[in-house]
Amino acid sequence: YYAGQSPGLKTLERRLSLVRGENAAVLSYTWHGGSPASLRLRPLLPLRPIHALTHEHGGMVQRVRMRPGQVEIQPVSALPSVVFGHDGVFLGSPDWYRRLEYPEDKLRHVEGEEDLWTPGAFEFPLPPGRTIHFTIAVGALPDTPPAELERRTTAYLRAQDPGDERPRAVRELSIAAEQFCADECEHAAVVAGFPWLSALSRAQL
Repeated sequence: YYAGQSPGLKTLERRLSLVRGENAAVLSYTWHGGSPASLRLRPLLPLRPIHALTHEHGGMVQRVRMRPGQVEIQPVSALPSVVFGHDGVFLGSPDWYRRLEYPEDKLRHVEGEEDLWTPGAFEFPLPPGRTIHFTIAVGALPDTPPAELERRTTAYLRAQDPGDERPRAVRELSIAAEQFCADECEHAAVVAGFPWLSALSRAQL
């Protein structure tokens, strides 16, 4: 959310960068407004197999490890830890957000409600024009600063653009196709329908 009282247009710009070669993602937020704002992020975690749904239970390990600029959790002992990198304040308040609805699942006449667990919330001040970064990783955070990770992601995606001489649809599809290419693994492959289908659904590259 954002808060600001100055007149005129107020916009919160959000960007998501999936880090190549790392089990990590970087979220960035830039506040375009005349007065300072604040941002609160609350991760909601299913922590389940892809085709399953989670419902509230008492088995979550509600222990948080805090280091400068990092918060690490491992609510399910059978899964690796999740690490958050931040420059804000973490407010621990473990809880369940109950009965979130998935409209598309309900249209398919399958179960479409789930409970998601949260370890708490992160709060950030947002001066006008300032960009803050929030990193989520499995196991450990990347050593590279989040702004540089975002820059590399943007540069790689732009490099997939075949150029102005191609039709717009071709340019957009060339960039979008990257998310289906598993080329940072032992056996490179094209994955159709990710995340619903596996690499076995298409021939290896």
